[in-house]
Formats: sequence, structure tokens, C-alpha cells
Amino acid sequence: MLAYSDRKEAVDRDVRKAVSQAGKRVVIGGLGLTSEKRSKQQVRDYLEELYGAVRLRSRLYRSGVEFASKFDASDLSDVLYLLDKLGLGEGKVIQESNGHVVLRVSKCTCCEVGGSERGCDFTAGFIAGALMKAGKPESTQVSEVACGEHSGTSCVFVASW
Repeated sequence: MLAYSDRKEAVDRDVRKAVSQAGKRVVIGGLGLTSEKRSKQQVRDYLEELYGAVRLRSRLYRSGVEFASKFDASDLSDVLYLLDKLGLGEGKVIQESNGHVVLRVSKCTCCEVGGSERGCDFTAGFIAGALMKAGKPESTQVSEVACGEHSGTSCVFVASW
């Protein structure tokens, strides 16, 4: 088993590799969004028009799961570390049990380009995928129960398995 510092080095390497492959192009739900300046509303309108609101949310969630599969996570602390290192937000465990975990994510990046209701489906999918990489069952589901975009506070996610 790798020491904690060795695991963090491996995660850092994975992050650098993913970022260098992406370059200045960010892929969300299979869409390439360049670094051109676009307003949040323009991005939302474009994505919702392209996919429809329900399909968009599902696609973003699946993309988050898929993106998380590129990284190694062996426990919940690795999941929180990845969220922060990848710039998705700063995660904190609010509650944890054998069948679920509640996370608060402050500075949630996905609020910037989210959907018109709860906009952090990519982050929810990423958390689900990272938890599965950390050994949680394939049936792990994550839902956003509070979105910082609307209340101006942190997002809250509930993961259950």
C-alpha cells in the first residue's frame, strides 16, 4: 500500500496529465468550451438548447463519473483532495455513515456554468465516480440537495450506496 504522500504525488501526476491534455479547452459533457469569455447565461442557454434541461443534467453527471475514473482515489480524503486539486471546489464531510456521506462543497466551480435549477451535476457525478474508485459500490449515487448558485453559499451533496 502506498504511503499517504506517495498517493498524493500520484494524484498530482494524474491531475497534471489531465490538465495538459485538455490545454486551454475544457470539456463538459462532451462539449469543448474554449477559453473565450462567455457569460454564464450564454453557456447555460447553449447547453440547454442543445440537450434539453433533463438530458443535459444526466449527461453532465455521467461526464463527471467518467472524468473521476481517470484518477486514483483510495479513500474519502482522496476524493476531497481531488475536488480541491482539480478546482471543482473545497469539500468537507458534514456527516458520514456506513451507507451515505454528506459533503459541503464551497467555491463550487460548476455553479459558474450550471443548469437553470441545480447546476452542479458534473460535480455530483465526479463525487460519485471518485467514491466508486475509492471502493464504494457501483450503485453509488450522488445528488445535490442545496446549490450555492442560488443561495450564495456552499453546495451540499448526499452520496448513498
